[in-house]
Amino acid sequence: MLMMIFSLACFGDSWMRAVMFVTVSYYLLLNLSEDLKVELKMHNKGVAKMLVKTLDRENVELLILVISFLKKLSIFVENKNEMVSCYCARGTGATLTLI
Repeated sequence: MLMMIFSLACFGDSWMRAVMFVTVSYYLLLNLSEDLKVELKMHNKGVAKMLVKTLDRENVELLILVISFLKKLSIFVENKNEMVSCYCARGTGATLTLI
């Protein structure tokens, strides 16, 4: 029983580290996307799809970051179309109406 509690505590700690890693990675990508060439490369790699998939998370800081990033990427029509297609396929909710 004690071992099970210990493993659950370690799992929770690993989960928080993973969420923080994703958050920091998205912050880095957001800062890198200031350059137009890098933003085009992000579109080619499908970053918008990954961001839409991340909208299912429950971390508030991560959600605010993702919505800000999607808002920045939505300047280009191609990214908007990609977001809408991914949104319609997943049925994520009304989150993308904010964009």
